[in-house]
Amino acid sequence: MKLACLMVTAYILFCARFATRPCKYFQLNARFFDRRAGIFSKIGIDALIPPEWRLAQFVDDGARAVQRYPVFVKPEWSQNARGVCRADNADALRRIRRSVGDARVNYLIQEAALETSEYEIFFIRAPHDPRRYAVLTVTEVRNDAEANPVNSIYNPNTRYVEITDWFSAEQRRQLWRMMRRIGDFAISRVSVRANSAEDLLRGRLHVIEVNLFLPMPINLLDARRSTMAVFALAVTYMRHLALATKHRPGDPETKPVFIKSMLYNRRSPLLNRVRARL
Repeated sequence: MKLACLMVTAYILFCARFATRPCKYFQLNARFFDRRAGIFSKIGIDALIPPEWRLAQFVDDGARAVQRYPVFVKPEWSQNARGVCRADNADALRRIRRSVGDARVNYLIQEAALETSEYEIFFIRAPHDPRRYAVLTVTEVRNDAEANPVNSIYNPNTRYVEITDWFSAEQRRQLWRMMRRIGDFAISRVSVRANSAEDLLRGRLHVIEVNLFLPMPINLLDARRSTMAVFALAVTYMRHLALATKHRPGDPETKPVFIKSMLYNRRSPLLNRVRARL
């Protein structure tokens, strides 16, 4: 929580310094926002992923058969793996389907990636040249206690180890070019599975998640890093983000990304009327 508050505060202060409004942050990836659904739809973003990196995924209607287990059942929109469950067999899937049966949101079923390692690639695009990045980090997600885990900041068995320094400058540019194949995002964190860092560079991977709303630079959670080092990096990232916000390309349409996302799945008649008007 302290880190999040620091990042928000630093971002607002840098926006004031660069004479831009912080609320413009929510327009950075707005062209990928599904206004009708009111979310960055996982199904919509899934269609952007190159076929060779894409995992089979579909909206669960409760009837479609699953061919191979395990699978992950996830809400069509969520943050930090909230609501994601793993089903190891048909009985487990039936239990999960019963537990989410009255949900007002779509749930998806995604096949499990067979690769052995998980990586988080976080980036902020350079403000003046979309062909370059201002920030790019690679973090290995480690979990020695579970098979096929739902890794997240809420899983006590999940650890984050930054490995950006494993890659040369040219290899980082190669990773950046790979990320741009998915989408020309201003800021994102892409979760992938690969058998090794070498396979990651070769493109032998599967994408398990693309976070476009509030992507946390997960490398800041590397426990080896001192508090002061974490704070210094967080401030640096927020400076780059404020610059990206100031110099974002003009869009023909401003979308209510923040409001619709915050109202998503709220069960209030008043909020439903507000949502419908946006």
